[in-house]
Amino acid sequence: MDEIVDRELEERQQMLTLVGAFAAVALLLCAIGVYSVLSYLVAESRREIAVRIAIGATPGRIVRAVVGRAIGLSVVGVAVGLSASVGTTRLLGSLLFGVSPVDPTVLTSVAGFIAAISIAASYVPARRAAQADPLTVLRAD
Repeated sequence: MDEIVDRELEERQQMLTLVGAFAAVALLLCAIGVYSVLSYLVAESRREIAVRIAIGATPGRIVRAVVGRAIGLSVVGVAVGLSASVGTTRLLGSLLFGVSPVDPTVLTSVAGFIAAISIAASYVPARRAAQADPLTVLRAD
């Protein structure tokens, strides 16, 4: 009987493994994309950051400003993603077993995880911006 059940569930397990692999790749692309966008935004505003540092802004304040901007972008992205995921639940509903497609625990944990990855990915450009020498930046432009 176990063999029959395993054979019946094998295709579903393969499909869910494939979906899980795609989700992991999507999460990696999300982190790379957030890092890239934040690096670009920090590079574009390097003069402003240099002026802030020159007039006395602490590195912690610069990091908080950049990460705060990333949090704002992440909240918008997570809200759009949650809306899209709730809208596409009918497509994945047949693949799920024992879990509702709109399970609030799963949606909340995934949204929190993506927000945490976004904040972590924004920390590196924020630290780089906070350590910039304002004199060098202002002279270069």
